[in-house]
Formats: sequence, structure tokens, C-alpha cells
Amino acid sequence: MDGEHAGLYDPRFEHDACGIGFVADAYGRPGREIVQAALDGLDRVRHRGAVAADHRSGDGAGLLLPIPRGLFAASLSRPELIGAPALGVAMLFMSNLPGAAGDNQRATVRRLVEDACSHEALEVFTWRPVPVELDALGESARSSAPWIEQAILRSAAPASPEEDERRAFRARKRAEASARVAGVALYVASMSFRTVTYKAMCAADQLASFYSDLRDPSLTASFCVFHQRYSTNTAPSWERAQPFRLLCHNGEINTIQGNLNWMRAREGRLGSEGLAPEELLRPVIDVSGSDSAMLDNALELLVRGGRDLRHAMAMLVPEAWEGFDVDPGLRDFYRYHAGLMEPWDGPAGLIFTDGRRVGAASDRNGLRPLRYAVCEDGLIACASEAGAVDLRGHGQSPKRTPAPSLQAAAGDVVDLAARAGFPLGAIAGHSFGGKVALEAARLAGMDSLDHVIVIDSMPGSRPPVRTRDSALAVIDGLESLPRTFASRSDFIQAFIATGKPRTLAEWLAGSVEKENDHVRFILDLNEIRALILDYFARDLWPVVEHPPGAMRVHLVIAERSDSYSPADRERALRIAASNSQVTVDILPGGHWLHVDNPDGLLGKLLDYIAE
Repeated sequence: MDGEHAGLYDPRFEHDACGIGFVADAYGRPGREIVQAALDGLDRVRHRGAVAADHRSGDGAGLLLPIPRGLFAASLSRPELIGAPALGVAMLFMSNLPGAAGDNQRATVRRLVEDACSHEALEVFTWRPVPVELDALGESARSSAPWIEQAILRSAAPASPEEDERRAFRARKRAEASARVAGVALYVASMSFRTVTYKAMCAADQLASFYSDLRDPSLTASFCVFHQRYSTNTAPSWERAQPFRLLCHNGEINTIQGNLNWMRAREGRLGSEGLAPEELLRPVIDVSGSDSAMLDNALELLVRGGRDLRHAMAMLVPEAWEGFDVDPGLRDFYRYHAGLMEPWDGPAGLIFTDGRRVGAASDRNGLRPLRYAVCEDGLIACASEAGAVDLRGHGQSPKRTPAPSLQAAAGDVVDLAARAGFPLGAIAGHSFGGKVALEAARLAGMDSLDHVIVIDSMPGSRPPVRTRDSALAVIDGLESLPRTFASRSDFIQAFIATGKPRTLAEWLAGSVEKENDHVRFILDLNEIRALILDYFARDLWPVVEHPPGAMRVHLVIAERSDSYSPADRERALRIAASNSQVTVDILPGGHWLHVDNPDGLLGKLLDYIAE
């Protein structure tokens, strides 16, 4: 359908009642098992959709996931893509016309996309026909199936990850406008440097059969969003299949006509100088889409305009705050934003992501509930019904927050910088903190961040260190002790008896607290162990080899430390010799450089910042 009236069809009444969910790893670890769990979860909400008279054409299903670099590196025989500093993918639906007419339309679309990207300092360095199995679809879906290709993008000029996303947004808007003028078919399912959407007019259990990419073992992800559409009294289409670019939705937006009118009224007066010319943003909302697609348009505009994903969602889909007992600060937030954006009211259950975070929300009516579970091994599952994702083998679902990870720690640094309200020029970290600094640089690519200083922390992955005084050995020692002690002194003596030094015992005793007539070590050792193992497993050499934007990376290596193997030192020196954004300095002293050589370390820090 093209969004115009046809008989009794009216696009204003496009609503959905669907099966939705996501699967994620709390520590940000990509794996094939995450993808498979999402596909299995999608299969289990198949009953939420319907099929056509051919018994095979479905209402629509899809997955939204981080760009699978391993898959593209393998399928394009370009291994360097795995560590590329900025890799983007545009998922394009083109004309399916046969013969010369179709070839000409598709050639025109490719040219328009390349021109739009060039205008935004992006480069389409290759085109990839997406491998599909048309026989997996029903007759109706097969006859309307678009020609599907991926434009593989890279940034022609260094930029932050956020700016790359804005460039991709503007390039998409330019390509869509040019396609309308040229009269050629183009639908952009996704265009991002973080995520890609695979969707089709099929039933949930046909998606992986249709897209062979989804069956490829090299396609891994740290999270996957899934959606099975139910077309409520409307005809399904390829474009209306979900997820969209940032969200998927179960329910309907009953205020959609008012929302659409208000968004139209804002066109030309958005104050969008930092994002795009006002004319380029017209139309702000694509009226040919469903109510879910229009909500996605609004969310994308706010996020690309600079708002945090969670901030934007709270603006569009606020909780019930008027007449309820809510925190005064939160009440003020909603009262202020009520003057900027009217609520998009459901009933609505929503899953959303910007490629860095994935989340879920229900609108203030609460009539489209979501069920979630956080498992002991870090698996997080959320769906429109319980049981969609198989949790067996993942441990219990304790009522606590997920265990921390290196990525979470880095996210805290990024969020702290944002809340501080002043430009962050440099991040320095020692040992574990060194990798946190690199991960923060990778996550944020902050425009103001000039220097990342990594002090005696090898960026790559390596087997966990289990020497006598290593962190893991300390955890083992603590786990061998009783749960409670009569006094702090008793704790210190018991820990020394495990063979550890008194200085370490006295330092750890700072985490001992009194409870009634005894004391207890309060830190969660399981969480600390998971954090340390994630530290050893994380490979951040790609950030050193390809620093985001103009950022400079400084590796400070302690001469007497074993944090770097000889091969690791050689690798660091080779990178510095070939990349002017990277420096390596080897200073006299052991791993604790700030104790062994404080003057030398401070001098280097001042030199870096003065550059």
C-alpha cells in the first residue's frame, strides 16, 4: 500500500497488536547464542501474527541487531572490516521489476544513495546483494518482495560515532527525497553505523529461512530486538514489517492523528541547525507508515537531534505523573517536556535501541505489558509474554541489577561526563581503568575528547592472571572465609591466614560493615569476578589501531611490569610508528607506576595534555 485511500482502506487506521521482545547480554558480550535465542523467541510469538490465503505469507517479522562485522568481513573477504573504526550499513528495499526497467531503477537508486552519502562525507565503498531464499515465502509475499541490497559505508572524514549517525540520517533523507523526485522505488529499512534491520513480509518462523545471513554462524550480537507483526484490519507490506530503525511496537497509538498534526505544525520551525536544514527534514513524519513507524520517525528525530535515547522515549511516551505521587524532580521533567511534546498514547509496549543501549517501556495506560528476566549468567530477556525466550541453563533470575561489566563502567564514565556539563578533554586510567578509558572512547567518541591515556594496561584480551596476589586469587581467598566475623580484626587475621599480606587485608577491611552483633564483607564477589573476567576477555586493540576521529591514544608501559608480553610491546610500538595519533612511552618502574615513579608519570601526563 502506498499510504493513500483505496476503497475502504484508510492509512490513518494502521494499528498493530504484535509479539515483541529482545535478548541481550548484560556484559555486552557478542555471541551466536544471543541471535539464536532471539530467533527462537521470535518463533514462539508466531501466533501473534496471521497468514494470507496461501497459508505462508505472513504479516511481517524482523530482527534489529548491532552491525555484524564478522559476517561482512567474511562474506566480502575483507578481514579489515572487523577492526574498522567506522563501518556503516544501509539496508535498502528497491524495485523488483524484471528486465531493463528494473535494472535501470536499481542503478538510479544506487547512484542517488552514493550521491547522498558523498554530500555527507560518507563513502559507499561496496554494494552487497543480500542473499535471500524466495522459496521460503508465500506466493503473495514472494510476488511483492523487493530487491534487497546493502550499501556498506565508511566515513570519508573523521567524526564521532554520534556525528556518523547524524550523517547517515541526513544521507537517508537526501536519498529518499531524490528518489521521490526521480520516481523510483526506495525504502530504507535502516541506515546506521551501529545497527542493521532484517525484516520481511513473512511469518516469524520464516525469517531465518528467508535471510541466510541470520543462519550464518559468523553473525553474532550482544543484543537482538525481535518483532512479529499482527496487521489489525489492514493489509501487510514489506515496509510495515518491524522492527523499524530504532524501535518496535506492540499495540496502537490512539492519539496518532493529533500527534501527526502537531509534528506537521512544527515542520520548518524545529530549530534543527545542528542536525540538518529544515527543508531536508520535510516530511518529519512519513504518513505512508503505520502508527508504529510514525512513532519511530519522531524518536529518530529526537535522538539524532542530540537527545539521549531514554530522554527521548520519556518525552514521547511519559509515565502517568499528573495526580500521582512521583519524585518532584521527575514531575518537573515531565511538566517541562509536556510543553515541548504531546504524549503518544497507546496502549503500547515498546522495545527500543540506539545501538548502544536496548530498553523496553510501556505507555502510561499499561495495557500492553512486557515480561522480563535477568539471569545469573548475564542473559536478559524481555518479551510481550512469558516463556518466549528459553531461560533454561542460564541460572536463576535474581531480583537485582545485572552484574557490572567493563562496558557498563565505561558507560558510567560517558554518562558522568554528560551530566557534568563541561567538555571532557582527556581520560586517563591505570590497569583496569585503562581499558575502561579505551572502552569509553569507543562507546562515546566524544567530540571534545582529545586524549585517552592508558597506564600499564594491555589493550588486548588474554587469559586471566591467577598468580598468588592477583585479583582472582584474592576473590578465591575471600570465598574460602566464613560469611561473618566477630570483629573487623578477626576478618583481617582470617584473611592473612590464607597467605595474603596484611596490607591487603587491612585495605579489604574497608569493605567490612557491622550488622547487629557481627561484621560482614559486603561486596558481591560473583559480580567482581565477572567484572575481572570481562576485563581480561575484552579486546580493545582496534580502538588503539583506529582512534575515533582525531583522538590521540597514549600507551604508558611500566618497564618492570608483566602486563605487556614482549609481543604486545612490539605490537604497540608498531602501531605508534605507523599512526601519528598513537604514542608509546616506557617508564622506569613496576605496574604501580604512580607509586614507583610518580614524577615521571606526572610529567608524561602533563606533556600529553599540553600537546
